[in-house]
Amino acid sequence: MKQRFFFYGTLSHEMENNITSALHEKLQFVARTFVIGRLFAIPYNQTYYPALILDEHGYRVYGNVYVAKDNFSDDDLKILDEYEEYYPQNLAKSEYIRQVIQVNTGEDRVEAVAYLYNQDIPTNAIEMLDGNFINPN
Repeated sequence: MKQRFFFYGTLSHEMENNITSALHEKLQFVARTFVIGRLFAIPYNQTYYPALILDEHGYRVYGNVYVAKDNFSDDDLKILDEYEEYYPQNLAKSEYIRQVIQVNTGEDRVEAVAYLYNQDIPTNAIEMLDGNFINPN
């Protein structure tokens, strides 16, 4: 089975940055989906980036599921890991961890790789109670 990814923020195809344009040539959009958790916007250089924490007592956090095309490689996964500051050999230093999670499509659940926030939420972070970083209401 091809690897699936759940992106809820800056890695989604709706966002434009130096990673997404090259990345999405190697991924196919599958569906708009959600997980149950808590979503925060963390201030950074006069903008924000998202932080997802799974929490069964949380709310719907929306994102997109993608499936890796045949040309997606281990090097592409390393690029994602670097972007998310995920260091498998040093989880305490990692800003995010890469984890397989269950994602709700509305009709069923699928497994997908997600980057979950791995640090304490900063006091100046904004909780996004609508659960939508990509298309906030």
